Amino acid sequence: IQDFSKKEVENQFMLLQAQIDPHFLYNTLNTVSWMAANHQDEDIQKLVIDLVNLFRISLNNGKKTVTVEKEIELVRSYLGIMKYRYPGRYEDVYEIDENTRDLIIIKQVLQPLAENALTHGFLESDQKGIIRIESHLEKESVILSVSNNGNPADLDKIDKILHNDEQLKEKHYGIRNVNERLIMYYGEENGLHYQIKENETRVEIRIPLQKMKEELWLEQ
Repeated sequence: IQDFSKKEVENQFMLLQAQIDPHFLYNTLNTVSWMAANHQDEDIQKLVIDLVNLFRISLNNGKKTVTVEKEIELVRSYLGIMKYRYPGRYEDVYEIDENTRDLIIIKQVLQPLAENALTHGFLESDQKGIIRIESHLEKESVILSVSNNGNPADLDKIDKILHNDEQLKEKHYGIRNVNERLIMYYGEENGLHYQIKENETRVEIRIPLQKMKEELWLEQ
């Protein structure tokens, strides 16, 4: 139990770091300043609303879990902010099964995956395309996924990151942190699964439906 508690504290600390990333906040506020100088009042309002939503849902009154709907809203706010910083680079598309919206999941698992897709799929290259966020039911499981048709991921490198390769351990902690928290809460088989299919890089989270219903009961 001691090891589990220590690991949980370490993961929550890394999650908090991701929430208050000073570089992200600095760059976002710098974008607001540029918009103000150009009198883009409506755009400023939209960006600030997205920023407020991002922090509100991330903090979530200290709770570790959110509904799938709130998790999607967090991703939408993040990608909305990034669109102002990188206009014309991507579109975000959402295919959300209505039956998954009220289920409970540990918070901030999709946003780091979307950030990874944006950074490595589009920002490191000249490509433009689509980031697709999906949720659906498959038998007794809930499937959440983030895919993009940008620069293909290096699956060997991702595998090393997820398995704590010593040379990559200090970097790429976003997806590693998500993977570790998923395994901690839902079991070894419920970590991240990456694949490339039909020119799309797709990362999938598969969680037993019953476990998400149990989380819903615990939150009440």
